[in-house]
Amino acid sequence: MKLSFAEKKIPTNELVRYSILFYWSIFWLFNIVDKIIGGSLFLWVGRDRFAQFQKFFASAGLESPAIANFALIVAAALEVFAFVFFTGALIYYLKKKNETSRAWFFIGIVLTLITFTIFSIGDHIFGDRFELLEHTEKKEIEIAYFGLLEEYHNKKLGSFLLSKAIKKSFEYKIDRVWLHTCSLDHKNALNNYISRGMKIFKTETVIV
Repeated sequence: MKLSFAEKKIPTNELVRYSILFYWSIFWLFNIVDKIIGGSLFLWVGRDRFAQFQKFFASAGLESPAIANFALIVAAALEVFAFVFFTGALIYYLKKKNETSRAWFFIGIVLTLITFTIFSIGDHIFGDRFELLEHTEKKEIEIAYFGLLEEYHNKKLGSFLLSKAIKKSFEYKIDRVWLHTCSLDHKNALNNYISRGMKIFKTETVIV
């Protein structure tokens, strides 16, 4: 007696839909967990979002913690609802209830667009123009991104921004702040770094 098994394949379009729904569910879940933990725990590296929001609002003259906390709660609520609707869409899709899944997915997308729009506006109002990369195992922070548009050069803004980046880095109780620079950077970049108290600790030549 010979037995044969028909290999069941998942259509590509279904696999893409599963992947999209799963991705957004996990994405918003991680954002929620980040706000709950509020720092570093075991393998999780996060930030105290309440402290971060308070600094953002204080930079705009809104120093009341209540305003910043309310804004964070609203943002967190949007993220929770986005997670619920994407996860619901995934569950309904698994149950072959495509119309319901499509409706929940649409609401999830709307919530995502609203959340991203709010954060984009907030970034322009409160956000920094540098990016800090934490190396928690070495208690170091790398200034991964730092820059000004050309029209803002030679206006002493670079020194102000770098000082702010260094000050913010040491708020995380680290031992060292460092960054990369090269000959393609602005001619005053290295002088700016040295003037802020930074020292050259490694040089290398790269031949392209």
